[in-house]
Amino acid sequence: MPKVASYQEEITARISPIIEKLIREDSLFQELDEEKTIVIIAPLLEEHFSPEEFKAMPDSDLIVRIRRVMGGEVLINLLSDWTPEEKAEFVEAMPKRNNW
Repeated sequence: MPKVASYQEEITARISPIIEKLIREDSLFQELDEEKTIVIIAPLLEEHFSPEEFKAMPDSDLIVRIRRVMGGEVLINLLSDWTPEEKAEFVEAMPKRNNW
């Protein structure tokens, strides 16, 4: 009997090629680690979307959401040299919005 993929496995299978392509084709993302990026994004999608919502989501919407998170990861990497106080000040100055 074939194994039924878990929801997390379905997410990973769908987002992996998208993340790989974004890292390969967009110079902004080339410093990101593909596996680490998948580990960050998959649980976020699992938390915010039911399996039905995720399956129904067009690739174009999914790509926008993935790019947002990857952009945040790039920003975090850029801020890695900042002190905790500088980071907190920066985060506080950023406008608040729902990324999902």
